Amino acid sequence: MKVAIFTLLLLLSFSLQAMETCAYFAKVTPENQHPEWQPYEDCATYRGGHLKIKPNHLSSISFGSFGFAPFWTSEQYFYIKNNGDFLPVIAYDNGADTYREGFVRSIVNSKIAYYDQSFKLVAPPKYDWGWPFYNGRALVCSGCKIAEADRDGHKPVVSGLWGYIDKAGNEVVPVNYKQHEVPE
Repeated sequence: MKVAIFTLLLLLSFSLQAMETCAYFAKVTPENQHPEWQPYEDCATYRGGHLKIKPNHLSSISFGSFGFAPFWTSEQYFYIKNNGDFLPVIAYDNGADTYREGFVRSIVNSKIAYYDQSFKLVAPPKYDWGWPFYNGRALVCSGCKIAEADRDGHKPVVSGLWGYIDKAGNEVVPVNYKQHEVPE
């Protein structure tokens, strides 16, 4: 009998997931006309590629005019939709990477990938780092490394070979230049 109870408790402990702190912008309410980015306890988990958000929190998030919202839990930033779809994105400048020219960056298998606003992969994970799009191109590198943070907390990207891709992921300037020698 003791073995059966112990086994049942063990199984229950594996099936229960403790919720963690999350952060998001809440919807505007009469009491809160100007919501700010705010943490909430016991809100969500992200494990094994699965994001779970408590329904009361999901229904409290402001999804904005594009139909998605920035969200944070388990040391990871995301964009989420009100139906629960989500896209893990890189942390950039103290928050979720921002969409530039309709695209956002994510890490897939330790490589940079670019996604559109419907969370569709548009430039597959091929490069070790990539900057946001600007004038239809993104600066990318192969073989580069993220260096130690400077005293302001910024981590420079160094070494490797650099070039530009277009919004379809095609190299428009071949990725075979040193960082400071990439032609415009």
